[in-house]
Amino acid sequence: MKFAGFGHVTLTVSNYDECLAFYDRLMTHIGMRRYFESPFAVGWYADEYMFVIGHAAPAGDRFSQQRSG
Repeated sequence: MKFAGFGHVTLTVSNYDECLAFYDRLMTHIGMRRYFESPFAVGWYADEYMFVIGHAAPAGDRFSQQRSG
């Protein structure tokens, strides 16, 4: 089977503001455009590919899919 890329990637980040600044520059540089922004996450797209970063869950959560680490 030939690998043709990825459909979407979501990263949960603990230093959201710093990561947002980095990924916004990177995604713009490689031709991706923002397609949504909320208080909890930002996403970019190009063709059928999506990349999203989101806030990590607060420390001490019993369980969260959004916990980093």
